[in-house]
Amino acid sequence: MTKGLIQRAKLFALITGLVIAMAACAEPAKNDSAEPTATTSSAAQATETATPVASVAQDAIGGELFLKVDSPTVENLFVTTDNVQVTGHTTIDALLSVNDSVLEIDSEGKFVHTVQLEEGPNLIEVVASDVDGHQMDEVLLVIYEPA
Repeated sequence: MTKGLIQRAKLFALITGLVIAMAACAEPAKNDSAEPTATTSSAAQATETATPVASVAQDAIGGELFLKVDSPTVENLFVTTDNVQVTGHTTIDALLSVNDSVLEIDSEGKFVHTVQLEEGPNLIEVVASDVDGHQMDEVLLVIYEPA
């Protein structure tokens, strides 16, 4: 029992270090306006009110580049299967990649991709970019612990 607690404590320390390193290396979002903007973490975004589907579809068809990863969420940080499905939506004319795999986006801007996991912590980077050179990304951490 104690050995399991020690392993979990080490894993927690490793994850905390990864998150701190990712935050330190993250590039600030490009903002063409002079006005300051507020940013929120993925965990904070998960608690916000959901955007109506009609609004998301309209934003996907025309408008500024955006990226919203719907799954995986903070609630499924630890998984017992060796793969996880990444889903979300962006503008329909965006170039989208997940861990360097370029994905197809459907006519509503939605995407789905299955990522194979290695045992332990796995970083998943989702990147959307447009023809004007704007880029948005989300980095997710999923921990695979076989049952």
